[in-house]
Amino acid sequence: MTTGPRLAWFRGAVRPIAECGVSLLDRGLLFSESIYEVLPVVAGRVRLVHEHMQRMRTGARVLGIEGLPDDASVEALAAALCDGETLEEGILYLQVTGGAGPVRAHVARPAEPTFFGFVQSHRLPRSDALAEPRSVSTAFDPRWARGELKTTMLLPSVLARRDAHTADEVVFFDADGRLTEGGSTCVFIVEGARVVMPPLTPRVLPSVTRRLITEYAGPQTVVVCEEPIDQPRLRSADEVGLASTTKLVLSVGTVDGEPIASRTDGVCAHLAAMLRGRYGLNA
Repeated sequence: MTTGPRLAWFRGAVRPIAECGVSLLDRGLLFSESIYEVLPVVAGRVRLVHEHMQRMRTGARVLGIEGLPDDASVEALAAALCDGETLEEGILYLQVTGGAGPVRAHVARPAEPTFFGFVQSHRLPRSDALAEPRSVSTAFDPRWARGELKTTMLLPSVLARRDAHTADEVVFFDADGRLTEGGSTCVFIVEGARVVMPPLTPRVLPSVTRRLITEYAGPQTVVVCEEPIDQPRLRSADEVGLASTTKLVLSVGTVDGEPIASRTDGVCAHLAAMLRGRYGLNA
């Protein structure tokens, strides 16, 4: 699979993506009333279904959306899509919206949500990815105050990434100058053997990858904690890492064009290896 997806799971079956469509009155289109997830696919099998669907169901309930498929059904639809696309490695994208009502109205509640998914080819990072430290630019976090919901209201991140020009990622700081997260990653620092992450607040997505790192049972000397991180602390850290489903863990080498410490054999490397193990990836 070298092009975009040809197939989608839509209305309970695998269909040609060109034949799938949502109503112009769909609440995801009109109000961004929608939740999405991105899951890894390795060796033709979707991984971490329970963790991602647990977060999706939590977010959907806040939006008043019910009726998502259970974990076994997600595994089955993912297998059908991977078979149809002959995909071995990549991502499964899932989205659910509030559905289409008879009219555009803020408080309307359609009876049926719109749920769909597709798979897409993507090579997940191996150990050699850490040999190329990434660049980030910093920006004020302009997003709404419910960042703990993985909604499709991604325009602030899209615009921030555009303003970042050649940087690989944008890193957001709130009005108090404290790190929140990246445009599409969670961000952490390493100080000695301590992995420090920004505290989870309503402005920060409870990242599945972050949760896996927090639960990491690696070297006994490694401690994972949550503490506020400002720009000076970020820039003076022993390592700065970016983490996400599609990136696993990558090391940062420059912030706003200025070089910072980075290592190919440090804590970021241990965390990346742990995630490759969870995904079933070879080194």
